[in-house]
Amino acid sequence: MVDHLETSTGLSPTGLTAYDTIVFLLTSGNVLSSKDQRNAIANYIQGGGSFVGVHSAAETMIGWDWFDTLIGGRPAAGRNGSQLTGGTVLVHDRFHPASTVLPERWNVSEHWLAFDLTPGVHTLALLQRSADMPGYNIGAAQFDQPIAWTHRPFGSRSFYTSLGHNPDLWADPLMIKHVVGGIAWAGRAWQKQGGEHPGIPSGHLPVDTRARSLLAKEGRMMADDDGTATNDAAYEKDTLYNFQQGEQPMSIAIAPDGRVFIVVRNGELQIFNPATSTISTAARWNVTNSNEDGLLGLGLDPDFENNGYIYVYWSPVHETSPTQNILSRYKMTGDTVDVSSEKRLLRINTQRLACCHSGGNIKFDSHGNLLLSVGDNTYQTGWAPTDDRPGFYVLDSQKSAANTNDLRGAINRIRPTEDGYEIPPNNLFPGDDLHRPEIYAMGVRNPFRFSIDPHTNNLYWGDVGPDETAPNPARGPLGMDEINQLKFDEPGNYGWPYCIGPNLPYVKFDYSTQQSTGVPFDCENPSNLSPNNNGAKTGLPPSRPAMVYYNYGPSKDWPQFDAADPSKAAGRCIVAPFFYRYDHPFIAPGAPYRLPPYFDNTLFAADWFRDQIRLLKFDENANILSVTPAFTSFTWLSPMDIEVAPDGSLYIVEFGQGFDLKGARLSRLRYMGVASPIHCQVYGTPLAGPRPLEVGFTSWGSSTSDGLDMTFAWDFNSNGTVDTYEPHPHYVYTVAGVHVATLTITTAASTKSCTIPVDVASEGNTAPDVRVVFPPQGGVFTWGDEVDFKVAVFDAEDGSTEDGGISCSTVQVIPGLGHCPSPSSPCHEHNSITYYDCQATFGPLIDEHSWEKFYYLVEGIYPDHGGLNGAPPLTGIGWSQIMPSVWQTEFYDDKSSPYLLERPTADPVGGETEVYNITDGDWLRYDNWNLFNIDSIRIRAYSSQRAYVDVRIGSLKGRRIATVPITPTAPQEFTDFVAPIEDTNQWFLVDMKAAQTVSRVLLDPGRRPFDYCRGYMLYASLDGVTWGNPSLVPLAFSVATYPYATAQTGTANVSASFTGLVDIKLKTPVSARYLKILQTGTSPATWSISELTVFDDKDKALRRDGWAARASNSVYDLPPRSVFDADTRSIWMLGEPQRPGNVSLFFTFRGETKGATDLVVLNYHTFNGGGISTTQHPVGWLPPVTLEF
Repeated sequence: MVDHLETSTGLSPTGLTAYDTIVFLLTSGNVLSSKDQRNAIANYIQGGGSFVGVHSAAETMIGWDWFDTLIGGRPAAGRNGSQLTGGTVLVHDRFHPASTVLPERWNVSEHWLAFDLTPGVHTLALLQRSADMPGYNIGAAQFDQPIAWTHRPFGSRSFYTSLGHNPDLWADPLMIKHVVGGIAWAGRAWQKQGGEHPGIPSGHLPVDTRARSLLAKEGRMMADDDGTATNDAAYEKDTLYNFQQGEQPMSIAIAPDGRVFIVVRNGELQIFNPATSTISTAARWNVTNSNEDGLLGLGLDPDFENNGYIYVYWSPVHETSPTQNILSRYKMTGDTVDVSSEKRLLRINTQRLACCHSGGNIKFDSHGNLLLSVGDNTYQTGWAPTDDRPGFYVLDSQKSAANTNDLRGAINRIRPTEDGYEIPPNNLFPGDDLHRPEIYAMGVRNPFRFSIDPHTNNLYWGDVGPDETAPNPARGPLGMDEINQLKFDEPGNYGWPYCIGPNLPYVKFDYSTQQSTGVPFDCENPSNLSPNNNGAKTGLPPSRPAMVYYNYGPSKDWPQFDAADPSKAAGRCIVAPFFYRYDHPFIAPGAPYRLPPYFDNTLFAADWFRDQIRLLKFDENANILSVTPAFTSFTWLSPMDIEVAPDGSLYIVEFGQGFDLKGARLSRLRYMGVASPIHCQVYGTPLAGPRPLEVGFTSWGSSTSDGLDMTFAWDFNSNGTVDTYEPHPHYVYTVAGVHVATLTITTAASTKSCTIPVDVASEGNTAPDVRVVFPPQGGVFTWGDEVDFKVAVFDAEDGSTEDGGISCSTVQVIPGLGHCPSPSSPCHEHNSITYYDCQATFGPLIDEHSWEKFYYLVEGIYPDHGGLNGAPPLTGIGWSQIMPSVWQTEFYDDKSSPYLLERPTADPVGGETEVYNITDGDWLRYDNWNLFNIDSIRIRAYSSQRAYVDVRIGSLKGRRIATVPITPTAPQEFTDFVAPIEDTNQWFLVDMKAAQTVSRVLLDPGRRPFDYCRGYMLYASLDGVTWGNPSLVPLAFSVATYPYATAQTGTANVSASFTGLVDIKLKTPVSARYLKILQTGTSPATWSISELTVFDDKDKALRRDGWAARASNSVYDLPPRSVFDADTRSIWMLGEPQRPGNVSLFFTFRGETKGATDLVVLNYHTFNGGGISTTQHPVGWLPPVTLEF
């Protein structure tokens, strides 16, 4: 029955119940004039009726919030066309009854509307972005604009199409099929009456044959699908495992039985079993973590269920010369890898003198071919890395990516056999002395993650591009990330390092003269004349343009990939790890969490830096049809890899963020089929520790939008048993392992679950304590300098580096260049060569772009040997972040007011940004600075008036360590203003007036035994200036008459309960005039010394006549010289709580008159002095390196 009304007068609560659907056809304005009519519609919908709106229905009942929700979107102000205009409709849902009837691209003349949509709306079709549409401002839009959608408001169904204004369009049978399909879906016609399309005239709703066959496999009716496909409320995202900080999960592979194999860069292969929610270690490889090396990739053999073969790409430690990364095959039994079964398939030479780009992703296509991505293994300092000078091998990507005879900078394809491998047909080269037959795609830079369409075997990968933020006519285009496509058996060259993005060429550069030649590389006919190239010199395949490319900031051609979070716009890092097919052969029949058919033929592309996922949907010719955002309501922490499980779930590895990689986790995304109004949130503390472990859980933050009462059911072990219904329970874990606690929230209408992992350690093993003794956190270095490091390791089972139980050759120390693409964006590191030692010198420290936000990180790693009762090995990680002496003013961590502004600077010395509009009383905060061995600060600024910059530590009222006076200058006449600055550490310094031989130092707290320094670091010097000599810094001392909380080389921690003398014994006596004790622990108590005695190498106390002492701070009437008066009743006292030396610096600004404005314009500041540097070097290019590996 179909009835047609020209007015709403016939609407009544009882009259609507006979209808499955109500259609608002080209309505507009206030058509429901009475409250009774509005109530009739609302009651009908909320009672199970459905709604269809056509075109101007979106302009109906403006101002009625309920109708806004019903229709799902309203026309956006100022963005709607004023006339009929031709446009291309992109029909990207190929399965819904209202869209499967339409062609993939449909050219339509229409009066276009742009919309602001309600969250949870599922888009069926889009209007393609175009700048040639009068009155319709869509050319500048980030995404193609939705023009037809579905959703399920109030438990009902709603379909809307903005087509239909043009009368001629109704003569097109496609328009009729489109609207009728929407009506059929909204009214649930097929479920109610059975059959294929009851009540619909024959031929009005043809269904794509492929769509029908896919859905028939699951017994689903198409009218019951979608509506929630892109509604995040229909999904559950769970955290299944939290990795140790710095553990670096790289990739995953999933077995047919559902086990999740996790590659961890430090050398572990872990297995998560979803059936038991447990994690175990299958094997450990002895890998180097130099640069970006390590355990990098894993693939499971297509016949893994029967043969147990796994394929691993890894970086052996010091095993071969030249150094190599290896592709090996192993045999697995159960959850254990037989490492003795190794069969090495590929050995790829790699330089480890400088970072970066190792790659290592492994996947199989449907023909049994193994594909392996390998990066170009090249350090880049700007634009195309083609430095072919002798000794600059690491800066020349022509050795790898442009080399037809090298497997680096390539995606390689082989077919494994029992004895090794064979070359499949249709690789890029047949193979000879100048061409490697394994190469499938060459000319790639950093193909970190790739995916394969399981139907077509087309290959897709993200290629992470260089950092240039702007084009340079003398050098080439700005940096871009790429998504590339290689159709099956159509291998090619993708241009690097000669061309990038849409085949934009770089410009040839003469590195000897440091001058541009002005000649661009030839993308169509590339040649490689580098002496580092051992392949073909000419006749290289032409460069292919990228399928997708985008840059820092807004992208002109692909704005769909712009950062949703503006603070992350200055970074980018594309990965393309997963291609989805609804009938993916890996997904089991009847899989409960299979994604809806809408996702068929879709590439999941994630930006690791921008923390966002984009869906690239393809047409029948494998061309991009649409790009849309996905799962935007979920929090992502550097998504790294995505794979589908047999039950249809998606597993995601999130790498974590910051230099300590907080938040690294294994997550699971499941489609639940129904959009739930419940928001499920679970917290717990502590989430890790030895057994027995008592955890306090809370459901705080959980809610439901429908206002119904919630019940909370807790399953602490995910064994299917409800343990309690309390909203905020406690539970004691007594069994070691990873336990996934599940909270299920239920209302009268809905259910939603969420999880949290709890890591219970066995009493048989404790994690190692790894500490970077030197350099200290926040210590200051100068670019070009060298720096000593010292790392100490203590493990309850293995011993320590102090007592010899742990060999320093098993400790990895990795210095790395830290990079923050913008002052407010997350930072990451580029690791350099790994040291296998506890103490050495690294450097020179070189930055890539001196005016960007850079720092250095020194990371120590030690994997222990396991524990009692078969307790698995644990890895300890410690780090120290050190800071450059020159720091841009805009790199602050906080500011007093949003009115402190920034703009490009005109300072001829350099810098990129200056800070201005500073008023009397304003401040800037800079975190993590340790001014050890820094004697002055220089501020680069100009001002029209006299002003002062006070530098305080810890807080706005903290101790003032410098005041920099600013005197008036001419406008924009930047000037250096200098003032002495005090050390930020808490220290006590002794001047013995002459060089003495020192073997130990004895400290007596006298009457205040509770005022011990909780951590000591002792330094010595002959001149009171140089504290950084590697033979003296840091001095080691052994445990003497007092206990340590943790005994360690170079530093010591006093237990809170200790009373007695502190006896610091040096391992080797030294000659020194000055002794400096640094406080490195924390305590609410102050620090005091009554007597300080120094002993020579014969253990004889030295005379203290004429000795002097100074301290970082003192109580007024308790001076430092009191420690030499032989009276334990007189003491020196620090007078403030004990704290580490790395502090927040507050720059506070004041004028000569209160409230003065425009005080000063700041560019950067410099900390002067030796800092933590050992040997200074001039800043410049990388030092020459050998041509050999």
